[in-house]
Amino acid sequence: GKFRSFSEFPSSSDGELMKTVLDSMDCPICLEFLQPPIFMCVTGHHICDKCRQKLSIEICPVCKADITNQRNYGLEAIATKVITLLYHHE
Repeated sequence: GKFRSFSEFPSSSDGELMKTVLDSMDCPICLEFLQPPIFMCVTGHHICDKCRQKLSIEICPVCKADITNQRNYGLEAIATKVITLLYHHE
């Protein structure tokens, strides 16, 4: 189907959409909201830098593939935007 812009969603779904986005952006280890830098395994699962450094994680807790030094810049940009929006609404 055709991509719909966020402005086309009814306002009643805004909260549900934001909750879905926020829920999908938790570290699978500490369960906290991901903040940059965000790293990923070879299959694309993400992990927060705090857990990666603190626990010396080398294996993905989701799929058991190797954790790489590759950062997920797209997810980092989304996380930064969400963090900025949340701080401006407090």
